[in-house]
Amino acid sequence: MKNFRSSSLAVSFVALAVLVLTSFATEAAAGNPTRTITVTGVGDVATRPDTAEIQISVVSISEGAGKALDMASERAKALVKASADNGVAEKDVRTGTVSLAPVYRDGEKTKDGKIGPPVIIGHRATLSSRIVVRDISTVGKLLDSLVDAGANRLSGIRFQVSNQDEMVNKARILAIKDAHALATLMTNEAGTKLGKVLRIEDAGSVVPQARMRDIVSESVGIPVMPGEMEVAAQVRITYSIVDAP
Repeated sequence: MKNFRSSSLAVSFVALAVLVLTSFATEAAAGNPTRTITVTGVGDVATRPDTAEIQISVVSISEGAGKALDMASERAKALVKASADNGVAEKDVRTGTVSLAPVYRDGEKTKDGKIGPPVIIGHRATLSSRIVVRDISTVGKLLDSLVDAGANRLSGIRFQVSNQDEMVNKARILAIKDAHALATLMTNEAGTKLGKVLRIEDAGSVVPQARMRDIVSESVGIPVMPGEMEVAAQVRITYSIVDAP
């Protein structure tokens, strides 16, 4: 995010300061060339995530493939119950991938000193689940419950904001104000006055993953670190320039 903002400011205050005060050959209604200034504004809004997505799996190993799948299925059902007991709605628990693979051991050494082919000694069944948690203060306690229920592989936790569009729009508003302030500063210092907006465009927005900080879950359980998310937006605005009164 720092790279995003620093590069944007570099454009705003260095390149634009040198190049942006230009005159075009286009004739205005009064017959005078239109003088313009183009600036890039940056806005960012920091917010704490309010939703977490847990990707977790159960892995079972048994001699028979069917037995391994049955064991994994029973554990997966236990995960659903543990999620419900911690306030997670049924619609927020979804089965992801189901996989079955043989388990090998090294082949035995033959009489002539060579190693024989690997030998299948069992099967590994893996069922993954995606669990959406809408109260992130419960994530630590939920993880404890999932492990107790049989989960034995945690692929990751992704924190996000549910009102992402609203946050991006707030960042855009700040970016517009930032662009207007920059354009006003530059025209005033140049002895002119800022005119009306001739062109405005969205120059992009960024919603990165939450930065990890030393924040512990409010519930008893495994420590989690939701951190903060910084939503950033850029706008590019072209104004006309008029003579100062």
